[in-house]
Amino acid sequence: MMTGTVPPTSIRQRVVPAAQLLLVALVAAPLLFWNLAARYLWQDEAATAVLGQRLFEYGRPYSYDGRNLITMDYPPLDEDEAPPPSDSAASAIDYFVRRGDFRADTTWIGQPWGQMVLAGLSTTVLGKSTLAARLPFALCGLLVPIVLWDAVRRRFPDVALRAAMLLLLLGNVFWVLHMRQCRYYAPASLLLLCTFLAYLRWSEARRCGSLLFVVAGFSLFQCDFGTFWPVVGALALDGAWTFRGRRRELALGLTVLACLVAPWVWYYQLFGRLKPRLAEFWASFIATIYNLNEYQFPLLAVGVLVPLIVHRRAKGFDTPRQTRFILLALGVGVAVMIWMPLVTPFPFYRYLVAMTPLSCFILGYLCAGVADLIFGEQASLDLRVAAVLPIAGLLVCTRVVPLPVDIPLQTLLQWSREDDEPPQSISLALFRPELFGLYIDLVDIGSDPNRDLIEYLRPRLRPGDAVLINYEDIPLMFYTDAEIRGGIPAFRVEDRAAPQPRFAILRPQLTNQMQPFYRELERHTWKRVAVEIQAWPWGNIPDPLYHRGRYLGTNVSHLDIFEAASPSAGGLPFVRPADEPDDKVSSPR
Repeated sequence: MMTGTVPPTSIRQRVVPAAQLLLVALVAAPLLFWNLAARYLWQDEAATAVLGQRLFEYGRPYSYDGRNLITMDYPPLDEDEAPPPSDSAASAIDYFVRRGDFRADTTWIGQPWGQMVLAGLSTTVLGKSTLAARLPFALCGLLVPIVLWDAVRRRFPDVALRAAMLLLLLGNVFWVLHMRQCRYYAPASLLLLCTFLAYLRWSEARRCGSLLFVVAGFSLFQCDFGTFWPVVGALALDGAWTFRGRRRELALGLTVLACLVAPWVWYYQLFGRLKPRLAEFWASFIATIYNLNEYQFPLLAVGVLVPLIVHRRAKGFDTPRQTRFILLALGVGVAVMIWMPLVTPFPFYRYLVAMTPLSCFILGYLCAGVADLIFGEQASLDLRVAAVLPIAGLLVCTRVVPLPVDIPLQTLLQWSREDDEPPQSISLALFRPELFGLYIDLVDIGSDPNRDLIEYLRPRLRPGDAVLINYEDIPLMFYTDAEIRGGIPAFRVEDRAAPQPRFAILRPQLTNQMQPFYRELERHTWKRVAVEIQAWPWGNIPDPLYHRGRYLGTNVSHLDIFEAASPSAGGLPFVRPADEPDDKVSSPR
């Protein structure tokens, strides 16, 4: 019998790509896993973790477990709209069912369940901890650059393009920060990319393309049903042209996906449960464009990208397959940008973050193309890589490219603000301040209000204790076994059938309804706790508007913490402030 040997070129073709993917993972891992558990879960992360635990405990992610309630965190928007009832669990649940926060049996429908499956599975297997809650999401984030690198390698042999793309992705501060969160951001980013790649595979008539598209698309829906619609809509629109002669196949695949999604559209009550708008449409639209331009894809790049694509196609440098990859990625990004202001209540950057990998690919292509125009397409690989990395680094470290568009957008946002809102200065900084925000998260610099508060309360709480709090309440549900009353929905603040809360925590200068809290506090006597915990807004939130990196070094107020105490033990009546209800509360006298 003759035995053959594997050609050296075949070995090289297998080993080199695997080595590249390993290198990508090693470069990305420190950014995604370093000090991952240092800072405690903030409100939205804790909601994902607690609902995940309830999903695995009860079979459904119940918003109410008989003690603590989770709701969508937005206040009444109309002055004539009644605030949530605060006197009993039954009246509050009825209010939030009618508002559409959850189903009549309190099953959560505010977001799809995919993220809760990840969080619940991890905390069930590894135990309830910050690391266990965030770990599966960071792993999804780690897979993104690996999948993206491999997909681009198969279509673009240019290593310089991929090097620039990787630098842009891992240098995108707010993408990295979102990937480190126990929230849908990382799986949505991964599954959007997978849906895009599966569609390309299907359109090229490769094996299992339609099956992979349906699986990836349904998985994207179950992790982020907001992003699902513009992405699948853009791909279906492309398919109407691309699948000429195969339109029955396209229709069948989309129909199967629609049949899988339809029961969940009904179950999640999507068509009757549009969130109330917290910002006017045009203000939201301008802010969305600003977020895209500032943090992900400078719009001025389009002015260079289009002639670059035309030039490279005319010269034969790019194949039709490569050009289609670029244009389709751009089309999906446009669809997401248009869709989000139409359906989202506020222009949070989280709604765009899943698009970051495709945006970084396009920018990487642009950086490589500019380097080719400068040095010529026949330049050596070392020279091209050496040229393309500083170009990508300019985008990562500075605002030079987005700033010309940022200035008029910031001006328009100023005009769109309400009359009673104070004007904000227009930022002209050239270097990106968010790089410091990433650094302080990785090194764990600065106060963590959730950690500080919980570490103070946890050893002092006894079984059956209740805590009254007037701001983010869900982290307390995750890290303690206490009964949590109040929170943003003011749940059971004035429940006269309940005993006095053991602790009361108030954040000063809060804008939600304070009167129920004051009335409840006035019913009892308290002893003020002599501990200073900074009242950072929202704790570890990664959004550019609220990330704590913006507030370090500013004069931040402290939480007011009271412990229940009888008059004989030094307890004093609570005295509400004489000023507006959202002013800083005074100590008991």
